Amino acid sequence: MKFLPALLKNKHTSRLKEWSDRGRSYRIKGHQIFTIHRPIEDKPHIVFLHGFPTCSYDFYQVLTLLGSDVGYTVHDHLGFGLSSKPEKHNYSLIEQAKIALELWQHLDIRSAHVVAHDYGTSVATELLAQKQDGFEPVELRSMVLSNGSILIDQAHLRQIQKLLRNRWTGPITAYLANFHTFRRNINQLTSQRISDLDMSVLWSLLISKNGKMRIPVISKYLDERQFFRDRWVGAFKDTSVPITLLWGEKDPIAHRQMVLSLQKERTSCDIHWLPCGHYPMLEVAGQYTQIINRLVF
Repeated sequence: MKFLPALLKNKHTSRLKEWSDRGRSYRIKGHQIFTIHRPIEDKPHIVFLHGFPTCSYDFYQVLTLLGSDVGYTVHDHLGFGLSSKPEKHNYSLIEQAKIALELWQHLDIRSAHVVAHDYGTSVATELLAQKQDGFEPVELRSMVLSNGSILIDQAHLRQIQKLLRNRWTGPITAYLANFHTFRRNINQLTSQRISDLDMSVLWSLLISKNGKMRIPVISKYLDERQFFRDRWVGAFKDTSVPITLLWGEKDPIAHRQMVLSLQKERTSCDIHWLPCGHYPMLEVAGQYTQIINRLVF
């Protein structure tokens, strides 16, 4: 924790422990998947799919604000947070969808509302595509998608993303990354300040288990978004699952015009704009959660 001011170190350690103590790891497809699970009988259940390069901690405020009458499950994707981060692994989005489904089945989740952000929106649209194929082991009751570049050809990718996905520059870029570069890059995506405490926790969870060096290969998900574009955009367009776009309107990557183009693909899809950037669950957690509660109920 050399990157932290002395006054933050105790809070940082306490927050990390509090977060890890809230969950447990389940062995799914041969990997340990860190999960926080709160089932409530006969109440709506929400499953969360987090983004890149962070982890399920993105939703820590949301889980507190949801209230006592909503069940939820949030997990770290393989290669993220406190989940396993195997070396020499391809970290396909298809695999991430399979892991999510197997985890939910293991936890006896039979139906759920899906809330997905960024990278997680591609996991979510793969679930929709599998439903279109006739495979739906967990009933998808509704879906809320936030700030994901589903229309990858229209996204305004940043230089750091291009460097990380390149086979030559990716490992070097990841090796040289530190807390200060991480904080700077996240700040460039937001319009509402994320606290240094939260930034430090997210960074610690990213670098645990040598996770920093997994980022280049995980960044290949951008190539998958291009390769599976027709499958995932087609599922988004044609599914019978109700979909809402809950979007930080100042996102420089998954920008406003891209969202409007996405709505043209599915005219029944409502958009709720939030006064923030790429991380609405961290920037404006109260407003974000209030809309989710309203949509689920």
